[in-house]
Amino acid sequence: MPNQIGPEQGLLGFDFHPNFPADPRIFVNYNPGMWQGPGPTYVAEFTLDPNDPNKVDPASERLVIAISQPASNHNGGMIEFGPDGMLYIGMGDGGGADDQFDTGRDKQSLHAKILRINVEPDGTPDSNEPCGQCEMLDGFDYTVPADNPFVDDPEFAPEVYAWGFRNPWRFTFDQDGTLYAANVGQNQWEEVSVVAAGADYGWSLMEGNHCFNGGCDDGKGVNEVNDQGLTTPIAEYNHGEGCSITGGTVYRSCEVPEWNGTYFYGDYCSGGVYALNWDGTNVELLGVVAGQEDRILGSGSNGFGDVLFTVVQLDGFNAPVDGKILRVVPQ
Repeated sequence: MPNQIGPEQGLLGFDFHPNFPADPRIFVNYNPGMWQGPGPTYVAEFTLDPNDPNKVDPASERLVIAISQPASNHNGGMIEFGPDGMLYIGMGDGGGADDQFDTGRDKQSLHAKILRINVEPDGTPDSNEPCGQCEMLDGFDYTVPADNPFVDDPEFAPEVYAWGFRNPWRFTFDQDGTLYAANVGQNQWEEVSVVAAGADYGWSLMEGNHCFNGGCDDGKGVNEVNDQGLTTPIAEYNHGEGCSITGGTVYRSCEVPEWNGTYFYGDYCSGGVYALNWDGTNVELLGVVAGQEDRILGSGSNGFGDVLFTVVQLDGFNAPVDGKILRVVPQ
């Protein structure tokens, strides 16, 4: 595991096997990043230490997939098992600015996508091509689900579930299978989308529901498909309010029944927590519902269905010096 981090590098994603603890496997997404150069994205499997169920056995690492990173930022990094038992992987556009590596519109690239794979090995090592010059080139072994949306389309990499994301920074499945994803914008717009199989979310033709790179149809409503075949977000806010969205989770706790089904998300710069209600057709934007002083980096939920956010304090050099886990509660 990495012991050095750079911007948007290090340990970025973590999930238990759907049958945990009967199946004692844990999956992580990490970049062995260093300040002098970007490391690749690794998605790896670990098993629990047989002598200590509170730890993983570092020697048990099995590399599931590795994907090269041309720059240190926009690594995505979120992984989560869906209700279908498949592993979903968020990948940013490779970094830089203005989609400089041209991955947003590249159907073969695994960048700027949400991927969907079956982590179970089939005994046949998979292609190492997406990782280029990565270390540990032997042993990638995963399965592409037969019902992936582009599995029979030679224009697309078969692992792709949805595409057109600049940097999907935290996504979550609700209990009904709805997939919410927050997508970090560039200079003006942060967005939340409801992700469907095969859909195109616009980057780098659009940023939010606004043209970014040339002309486009920016007149559609929420979660509609425009004239270029791009699906619009269900929510957005501009950089007058914040600068970098952090996706959250859906409230499913019993403490506040009227919050049931509300999706919460935050902004890294402002520390504000937003909320919305989505009924599958219409969205109710609740705006900023809470505030705090630290930087919102991540999110999650507990066994009760509460919404949690991870936050950090920064020193004078913008380096994290302390972290906390906050729970969203009534005022």
